[in-house]
Amino acid sequence: MPISLPCYNPHMPPEVPPRSSLPPGIAGDLMHRYSLQQQRRLARERLLLTSWRWRYALSHPPAPPAEQPVRTILLVERLLRWGDSLVAQPARRLIRQLYPEAHIVSLCLPASRPVVACDPAVAEILECPPAALLHQGKLIAELRSRHFDLAYVLVSDAVSLMLPWRAGIPRSIGYDFNGRGFALSEPRQPSPAANFPAWHSPPPMPVPHVTRLWADLVEPGAAIFPPSIALDEATRAKGEQVWSFAPPDAVRLIIHPGASSANYTWSPDHWRALGEILDKRFSNLAVLVTGSAAEREFVQETMRGWNFPHRIVAGELDFLTLAAAVAHAHATVGPDTSIGHIAAAVGTPAAVLFGPGDHRMWRPAGPAIVVRNNSECWGCKRPLCFQPFTMCTAMTTVEAMADAVEACLAGKARPPEAL
Repeated sequence: MPISLPCYNPHMPPEVPPRSSLPPGIAGDLMHRYSLQQQRRLARERLLLTSWRWRYALSHPPAPPAEQPVRTILLVERLLRWGDSLVAQPARRLIRQLYPEAHIVSLCLPASRPVVACDPAVAEILECPPAALLHQGKLIAELRSRHFDLAYVLVSDAVSLMLPWRAGIPRSIGYDFNGRGFALSEPRQPSPAANFPAWHSPPPMPVPHVTRLWADLVEPGAAIFPPSIALDEATRAKGEQVWSFAPPDAVRLIIHPGASSANYTWSPDHWRALGEILDKRFSNLAVLVTGSAAEREFVQETMRGWNFPHRIVAGELDFLTLAAAVAHAHATVGPDTSIGHIAAAVGTPAAVLFGPGDHRMWRPAGPAIVVRNNSECWGCKRPLCFQPFTMCTAMTTVEAMADAVEACLAGKARPPEAL
């Protein structure tokens, strides 16, 4: 029988616009260079996927999957970190509602295990460290031995989107990002805004929040509730103990200066200046500085010279204790990273610095105020900028962030209009 290869995702980024059609100055140069780079990267990716497409077409002739009861479900979320795993919580709960008797297994990073373990929708966790990609045969053999009936793929990389096929799972559902979902039995078309720079979807074009994007993968249009974290009394007490350095009447503020990419945050000088400005605005300020163990040196540089009560806990708190400490804070401040999503899950307002990330998709699902610079190239989603400094974050003023903190403390932070 003739072999028909699946077509590529029609939601491809538009052709590289001519330089004359882009904004003048550095911003337009960045947009043009990044568009060229993205087109080259996608072209290389298409070549790499070609052999896999032929292997899939030869071994799997087109045929609808047989109807069978769903007893075991694999949820592939192996690249999601703390904040991403929290945002995926409504999708997990929708899967549990659709299949109340199924055994749901999450394939996640070891670092994300504490977040996924808090979700009662998940019955079992399989850890997949990044090094497991070098030994995929062992992972595939384990997945095949489990005989899953259905797989949902939340992440967008080609390796993850091919896992259900390679694991012999008859039904697989995920988004067909850039033609990578050819091996899915039920590929879905993502929003054109997903995984592309924000200038491909300029306002007022509607852009779904990532919580809605992943929930629609399970059941389009279903009612969802924002992510939440259940904290027992013992954990809340541990979170209160973290604030033992703060005076009883202090304004408790968490500053989280680090991010997974330097492109997404300020320099230590900016964060240090923010602390000094807030100290002038609030006479009873107490700051808890959070971060990972790898960010501790960066965090220490941020705090240099502060004369108000503060404490550094970078790398010292587990996930639930950090969430409890956030629950006892009056507000959090940080870049587009996990701390804002944790704050949303426990109901604490957050002031969030956005630059390369698209705030329409990734702002916290709870009360928050987005602080960003209106540069033409905002939302490029690149981990590194072409310029010696990142315009979209470096040009966002410390005063604007301090105003956002004041607004959070005044109860003016709001959740997204719709999820």
